[in-house]
Amino acid sequence: MIEGFHPNEHDASINVPSRAETRQPERHTPFYTATLDLVHQRIPEVEAGVKVALDSIDRQAVDNFHVFKSQEYPGVEFTVSKVAITPDDIHAIAKAMEPHPIITVKQPQDPEAIPVRSEPRHDENEKIVYFLFPPFNPPGADHALVHMDMLIDRFMRELPEVAGAMKRGEPIPRVEAYSLGSTTGLGGKESKDALKEKKKDGFDVHGAYYAEYIASQLPTTAEELANTRIVLQGVSRGTFTAASAYSHLSTELQAHTQILADGNVDNGMRVVNGFRKETLWHMKNNPFMKVLGKAGKGFPEYLSQTAGIEKDSFPDTVRKLRGSARDAINLVKGKTPMPTDTERIYMRQGIEDPLRDSTDLEGRTVKTIGRSIMAPVKGRHFFDLYQRTSRWKKNAEYCESAVAALNKAS
Repeated sequence: MIEGFHPNEHDASINVPSRAETRQPERHTPFYTATLDLVHQRIPEVEAGVKVALDSIDRQAVDNFHVFKSQEYPGVEFTVSKVAITPDDIHAIAKAMEPHPIITVKQPQDPEAIPVRSEPRHDENEKIVYFLFPPFNPPGADHALVHMDMLIDRFMRELPEVAGAMKRGEPIPRVEAYSLGSTTGLGGKESKDALKEKKKDGFDVHGAYYAEYIASQLPTTAEELANTRIVLQGVSRGTFTAASAYSHLSTELQAHTQILADGNVDNGMRVVNGFRKETLWHMKNNPFMKVLGKAGKGFPEYLSQTAGIEKDSFPDTVRKLRGSARDAINLVKGKTPMPTDTERIYMRQGIEDPLRDSTDLEGRTVKTIGRSIMAPVKGRHFFDLYQRTSRWKKNAEYCESAVAALNKAS
């Protein structure tokens, strides 16, 4: 067993491949090729190390891609996947970068990191778990790997958590990120009852079945939970489903959970016009999307084959179309408002987001909304996570310096 990491005991279908393996999947995810091309252009000096990280992310994401079937909502299904960071990843990244000069010696700090509760670090291994909630996607497209950019960015940004503990000789934290698909996407299924609840209560039913899955992946004892930090990160529609999932968690889990909401939206015609403007802008100005489109051809079919996903029946297809249409209507109507008055939510909002009037953020560093905080960031509705490659560079270099310190000490 890899030091500092234990396979999740709650889900036997999750695989944890050794990072020492050189095996590659039969084909890479669309984001793998596109991201590697971008890294080559922007931070070529650490390209070898980042490629090792991407290999690990890609392998885990494909191997762990499977369908979750709800017990509480019979007939509801959606895809999930998971990646974890281990000491093997840190060693492999550092080795790949040799003989790159070691520059970073101090653990990098992430200025956009979600504020954490000030709790003392425990002697036992800490567990840091992210659950990533998807934005709205067309029917059939919304599977757990369609927003791999979130998974890649989270993996790269959490590397110092493991590398820093290794360097300081502390217990290795278990860092995991789960990517959640949708009932309307590949491998998903809508139930008649869930459709009725969507019409009545908006995104609340999303939160209910996501919370069921989240709880199944987390510790059940108070002792284990005391060392666990949970973050629910949602984008666009995912901000609502993340907040709703939080409301369905037990009070014990809520005490260790935080909500990170990226790109909240207004309601009404601003949502309709905003989505249109956002889509047209990316089609015209974002060359990365063209690379993704080309790399993604045939990938859903590959996932279906590897995960054993059968083709939808006609009734399933109809329910997915109805579910997707209902989600769009709920977004436009603002059916499920963000519970900013009752919950502590950390929101990051693009100041150029066409889906929200952001004039209230001009000249501010943060805005307090009820018990929550909104921080303006440079960007549009969907953040360009790849503008953060400079942070990836620092984190890859820190992995190298951490391993160098370990080798020197031994």
